[in-house]
Amino acid sequence: MSFEGSMKQTVSEWAEGSYQDQLRRIQDREVRSVLSLCLEEADSILQSPEQTDFGNESFFRHRDQFHELVFGHNGPEDEVWNGLKCNRMHLTRSEYEFIINCHQLHHFDSVVESGAGETSRLFKRLGCNVLCIESQEGPWVERAIQAGATVKLVSFDPVSSELDPDNLASALQGQPCDLLFVDSPVGTRNRSKVLDSFLRHLEPRFILIHDAHRDAQNVYRWMRIFELKVLEHLPSWRGLVLLTRGK
Repeated sequence: MSFEGSMKQTVSEWAEGSYQDQLRRIQDREVRSVLSLCLEEADSILQSPEQTDFGNESFFRHRDQFHELVFGHNGPEDEVWNGLKCNRMHLTRSEYEFIINCHQLHHFDSVVESGAGETSRLFKRLGCNVLCIESQEGPWVERAIQAGATVKLVSFDPVSSELDPDNLASALQGQPCDLLFVDSPVGTRNRSKVLDSFLRHLEPRFILIHDAHRDAQNVYRWMRIFELKVLEHLPSWRGLVLLTRGK
């Protein structure tokens, strides 16, 4: 059956009918997400094929979903570097090395992380005191605790894009902080108010931000509002940037 002869079907239905064997062979969840979104995009285009103005400054109807997938990792899930998990949801080897280099150059001792996991383990290896503010239980929490980091669970509201203000205030009370590392929660919008929330309670010398390229809008806003300047930048695919207060 040709695609032209099946226009009454959705593209997803056509693909499922025409490529059943190939679709069954796709095991990776993220690859399936890419395919699903592409089929959904094609359906949206075919619903109004003459439309050229989509109201979102992009030729993609579902641009935000594509944005998240574009900055995802696709390497081996079991990849490690010096005992630290790499790729997929984790940092890459070059990003870990960048953090080590920043520590050598700027000498921070106390770290507060938005999120917990492999970087918590790295900061502990560097001799830092580490407090992780995490919104979800998971194996990443256990790995951080096993490395000697302190983890405090603070709920996150995806509607307001904010961590629970009372619990966050309690978790950060009296906490020393040379470096604040922003690496959670996932997503540009979800991360948009994280730095604002932490800086109500902390006065870090340095702010390290992962996904700086994906979250460029957040980064630029924070630099303007909090008068931050760039100290170090790693142009990895997702990007890491080390900031400090500008003078």
